[in-house]
Amino acid sequence: MRNWRTCIAVLFFWSTGPFYSVPAFANGPIVAAAASIRPALEELSARYNQVTGQSVRLVFGSSGTLANQIVNGAPYALFLSANTAYVQWLVDLGFTQG
Repeated sequence: MRNWRTCIAVLFFWSTGPFYSVPAFANGPIVAAAASIRPALEELSARYNQVTGQSVRLVFGSSGTLANQIVNGAPYALFLSANTAYVQWLVDLGFTQG
């Protein structure tokens, strides 16, 4: 349950964050997520849209594929990986903020 709370908090933080000034996010942030969390994230996205009127574009796939897309320039505002090794790989390559 704690991991879902973290995901929710991160999603909402990024959805309302300063990156809206970037043209790629003009229609809302793009969230890349592991396919295994698709049902939960779709529900969260729909509820978020109902509450705020803001949309979140969701992209699902394998964590490895999504991580490679980030390295190749995909404009994802948030990456929710099922495997922390891919997150660490992106950190090591300098593709994360903070």
